[in-house]
Amino acid sequence: LAPLFVGADYIVCPYEYEDKALDSTGVFVQVLNVLREHNPQMNAKLFFVPNRIDPRIGTAEEQEMWRRTDEVFGNFGRVTPVVNSRATLKRTNTFELLGTQRDAVKKAFDYMLRRMK
Repeated sequence: LAPLFVGADYIVCPYEYEDKALDSTGVFVQVLNVLREHNPQMNAKLFFVPNRIDPRIGTAEEQEMWRRTDEVFGNFGRVTPVVNSRATLKRTNTFELLGTQRDAVKKAFDYMLRRMK
């Protein structure tokens, strides 16, 4: 995968506000930083997508931690609007994208597309 990341224009990294997922995302960022050190031609822009977020869940303390997490990831790339957890996103297939699925990811995708010009 290293050549793919080195040659990429953009890297999209979805993450959840869950300890293991955040740890894995942090490791991924470290790997990308090592790749950048060894490949000065690597210019990929990074997008972080908060994914499978349920806005009904989380104490005030947890929500503050999530906000700080977004700030940290913002130091390495851009953090998109959240993609909320929706049943429609579990009903994916390789033939079509339902309108409800498109609506669920629209804000995050529009955010990225506007910045990919």
